[in-house]
Amino acid sequence: MRIILTIFLLLLPVFAQDPVAIDHQHNKVEYEDAKVRVIRFTLAPGEKSPMHDHPEMLVVNLTNARIRMTSANGDVQDLDFHAGEVLHRAPVRHAAENIGNTVWEEVFTEFKPLNYASAPPPQPKTLPTTAPQPQQPAPHVEAPQPVVATPEPIPANSAGTKSLFVNGTDLAYIDRGQGPPVVFVHDTLGDYRSWQRQFAALSRNHHVIAYSRRYHFPTHSTGKEGDYSFEQNAKDLAEFIHALNLGPVAVIGHGYGATIAAIAASEHPELVKSLVISEPGFDALLDSSRAYRSRYAREEIFGIIRKPLSKGDVEKPVQIYMDWLGAEKWSNLGAEDQYRRKQNSNALRALTAFPLAPTFACADAKKITVPTLLISGERRSPNSAEINGILSACIPNAERATVLNSGPAPYLYNPDEYTRLLTEFIAKH
Repeated sequence: MRIILTIFLLLLPVFAQDPVAIDHQHNKVEYEDAKVRVIRFTLAPGEKSPMHDHPEMLVVNLTNARIRMTSANGDVQDLDFHAGEVLHRAPVRHAAENIGNTVWEEVFTEFKPLNYASAPPPQPKTLPTTAPQPQQPAPHVEAPQPVVATPEPIPANSAGTKSLFVNGTDLAYIDRGQGPPVVFVHDTLGDYRSWQRQFAALSRNHHVIAYSRRYHFPTHSTGKEGDYSFEQNAKDLAEFIHALNLGPVAVIGHGYGATIAAIAASEHPELVKSLVISEPGFDALLDSSRAYRSRYAREEIFGIIRKPLSKGDVEKPVQIYMDWLGAEKWSNLGAEDQYRRKQNSNALRALTAFPLAPTFACADAKKITVPTLLISGERRSPNSAEINGILSACIPNAERATVLNSGPAPYLYNPDEYTRLLTEFIAKH
C-alpha cells in the first residue's frame, strides 16, 4: 500500500492543479462551456493562493495591485498590475501572494482542454433534437503570411546614411519602404541601428525612418558637449520631423527616446499622428519618496562612470551603466554589439552632466491628444509600472499593452511580440 501511495504522490505534479478545486475561496466560475471557462479571482491584501495551473488564457485586471508570483521552479517576482490592463498568458503554473494594500481582482478566460487532476471534465449538455441542417462549405480563408525580415535592412556602418542639419548638429538617419511615415527614436546607448528587427518588419507597408540623436553614432562627437539634455533632444526630434516634410508621423521610442518622443508630442501635436513609447524616464511623476530614491541612484551611478568616461576609459563604465540599467547584460552581448554600445560612449558621458529627470507633469501628458500606446515588458520595475499607470490616466487617448516573457526593454527581449503590438496599433491609427 505504501508503494502505491508513493507512486501516486510522485505522479501528482504531472497533472494540472485546478485553481477552482484547490482554492475555491478565491476563484469563482462565472461561465463555463466545452471550450472556455471564465473565472473571477479575488485576493485580499496578505492572502495567498497556493500553487496551481492555468492553460492559455486572457486576463482582465479590474484593480490595481502588487503581487508576488512564485513559479513552479521557485523563481519569485514582484509584479504591479493595473485596472483595465489586458494580458494574454501562455500556460503557467504558479502561486500568488497579495503583498500590496489593495484587493486584487481579475477576470480570466481559460481556453480548454486541460487535464485537471482534481476536477472532472464538464459533461456536455443535452440539446433538443432538431432536423439536421445541410452543411455549408467552409469559407476559404487565406493563411496569414509570416513577416520575413529583409537581410541587413540597416547598414552596420555610416555608408548609405542620409543627414539633416538640425539645431546646430547633423542628425544621421536611414529610411526604407513606402507608405505612412514612422520615426524611431533610440535609447541612451543606441543609434539608428537599434531598431533592426522592427525596421525590417514595418518597412513592408510603411515609410520607416530611424535617426541617431545628437552625438550618437555616426555623428561627430568631441566628448565635451554641454547641450545634451532631454529638452534639447526633444527640440531636435520635433525639428527633424518638421524637416522631413512628410506630415504628421507615427513616433516610436524607448527609454530616453520614449521620454523625448512624449515631450515632443506634448509640445508639437501637429507633428505626431500616433505615439508608441516604452520605459519613459518620467520619474517626476512618482511620489516624492520614490522620485528622490530614483534621482539619488542615478546621480550615484553617473558619479561612478563620469570620470573614466571623461578620460577616454570607455569599456568599463559602459559595462557598469548597462548592468545597472538592467535592460541588457553586458556579458550577454556579442563583440559587435558591445562595440556598438562603446561607439556611443560620448553621448553617455554627456548624459551624466544632466542627472535630473525632465519636469513632465500630468498637465503636460494631457496635451498629448494623439492615440498613444504604452508598452511595457512583463518584468517591468515598480517605478516603470507606476509611471505607465499615471500616464495612462493623464493621456486622453492612451492604451496599454504588456509584452510577455520580456524584461524592461521589450523591443529586445521579445521583439516579435513587441513588433506585432506596435504594428497593429499603427495600422489602427
